[in-house]
Amino acid sequence: MDGYQLIWVTFLALVAGGIVIAVLSSLAIAIFGIQRRNRPLMIAGAAFASLPFIGFAWSSLRADWAYSDRKREIDRMNRHALPVGYPRAAVVLGGDAKGALEAYMLLGYLDNVRAAKSRPNGLFTLGPVTAPILPISPECRATAHGYLQTIIDDNPTHSTSYVELTRCLKEVGAEDVAVGLPDDAIMIRRDMEALNRERGRKVWSGGVVEISVRQNGKEILIDYAEKPLINKLYSPFTPLPEALETGPAPDPDSMIIRMFGLPKPSTEPNG
Repeated sequence: MDGYQLIWVTFLALVAGGIVIAVLSSLAIAIFGIQRRNRPLMIAGAAFASLPFIGFAWSSLRADWAYSDRKREIDRMNRHALPVGYPRAAVVLGGDAKGALEAYMLLGYLDNVRAAKSRPNGLFTLGPVTAPILPISPECRATAHGYLQTIIDDNPTHSTSYVELTRCLKEVGAEDVAVGLPDDAIMIRRDMEALNRERGRKVWSGGVVEISVRQNGKEILIDYAEKPLINKLYSPFTPLPEALETGPAPDPDSMIIRMFGLPKPSTEPNG
């Protein structure tokens, strides 16, 4: 335990200790009121003693309501199927989600993939272009399909690693600094970069995945998944917010497979 952790634990102990002392004192007042048949004193002591528990219960209820409300908002988002003439380039903004995209690229669904990072003033840094080594060999197509199959299988008979996939890929050019996003691209936005994330609220790292298509001056939503970050009190005796676990984080690779569909094993490129 480092110094900062020790300070934090000490602070929590002091807060909890103070609340415990206040609760015990309030209970003592209530008991004294019972003994003296003093109804106002009895009620006041019991009320003060119950305040931390009432606050904790109210916080838990509000967290449950917020979680349910956010789930409904996500379910009602206007999603679209991938357009027939979708852009052949993909950009991953704000995190890592290139594996499945690169596999589909080797299968002929995409031409290139780039990573991107936000910069001030609404600009971005686009990383080097990831493209397939041409001509794409039947072995590389088989590797790409095996990689996708590994993602969707809980217990695959043969696991294809990302390292095997990268042997069929190359990086072209250098990064572009302080530029705008491409006008036509499949966008994979992560975490705080997602357009549909809940404003004014933080998100889990890796807790948001948004897939959209930028094309013809518009951007349409294809899919969105989120692990909502909901705050509640840590306990009745530590009135500090704690991030409430709300299930597993979304898997961008699985969402990309759902968008394109799992291709049948073939050594021929997608037509």
